[in-house]
Amino acid sequence: MIFFNLPKPRRFHHEYIYVDERKERLSKLKNRVKLEIEGGKAMETNDKKVSFNFHSERNTRQKANNRFMMIVGIATVLTILAVLLIVYFM
Repeated sequence: MIFFNLPKPRRFHHEYIYVDERKERLSKLKNRVKLEIEGGKAMETNDKKVSFNFHSERNTRQKANNRFMMIVGIATVLTILAVLLIVYFM
């Protein structure tokens, strides 16, 4: 069966051709020293908790929308149950 034996696509792999690693390391070091001099915390590039803003506007809007939909769903289920109970006991 051809549907169950589908090959997985190759992962995307891109290597930069024109990269100066020394220049990148120096710029990261300069930024880190500048932050330490100003009294700020040096931010690591691999530190996802510090470098990524989890409370962006889009995420908070999605959470609010999900909460609203959950409340509407619960209210609908409770209303249907109440109507069924009223009809059943009358």
